Amino acid sequence: MEPATLPAGLTHAPSRRFLGEVGWPCSRVIGGLYTPDLRDTPLRPAADHPGMLEGLGRMASWTLYLDGERGTVFVDGGGELLPVARSMPRLLALALLSHLVLSMTSSELEMEALSEAAPSWFAALDPVAAESPLWEGVFDDLAYASEDYEVLLDELGTGG
Repeated sequence: MEPATLPAGLTHAPSRRFLGEVGWPCSRVIGGLYTPDLRDTPLRPAADHPGMLEGLGRMASWTLYLDGERGTVFVDGGGELLPVARSMPRLLALALLSHLVLSMTSSELEMEALSEAAPSWFAALDPVAAESPLWEGVFDDLAYASEDYEVLLDELGTGG
């Protein structure tokens, strides 16, 4: 993205650099992440949350908000903003990790081991995520979650 297209409310230098040098992916579903093309629908000040920018997309049914000063990504948890990742790159890494875990086909024993290990992987990637309700319980029933995720991918025509 061109720096001139970034909103004035985005003052967090690493976030500006990330969007300018790397960009933001357009995703139909990567670990539950749905994102628009920011060239078509740019980030804009959030009407209900001063200092926040909206337009990054959604994570499952949660709308994503970017703190323009700190670069932290939030979701609206019923009027209260809840942090889900320390930064946009961390959110993408968490979504990819979630996608990989949920799309793995494995035995019941392997799924049990993944269910136990995945939360600590999230915490290692981003301690904010470990405390976020967005990720809470995602891997509790990995067999069901994997099956549900596979159905979603098939419905979207993306394959698993």
